[in-house]
Amino acid sequence: MSQEQKARIALRYSLSDGYLARAVWTAQELLQTFGEQTEAFELVPGDPGDFEVHVDGKLVFSAKASGRFPEIMELWEGVMALLPE
Repeated sequence: MSQEQKARIALRYSLSDGYLARAVWTAQELLQTFGEQTEAFELVPGDPGDFEVHVDGKLVFSAKASGRFPEIMELWEGVMALLPE
């Protein structure tokens, strides 16, 4: 898979709410699964309540919108659906 076909994943999280540990764990899980298909993975400090995963700028999950944190399986499915072929 060439660099142009690899995804850029971003995880925006709230530092003020103490979400860093959850963000790091989630990043580890996603990179263990999708590392070969990933060009870059960014951990982005965000606003209070933020916990969002994006693939190439497309939203996979938002804790603010859903009112909860994601299950890892739903993140895997969401990321997989947006990975370049």
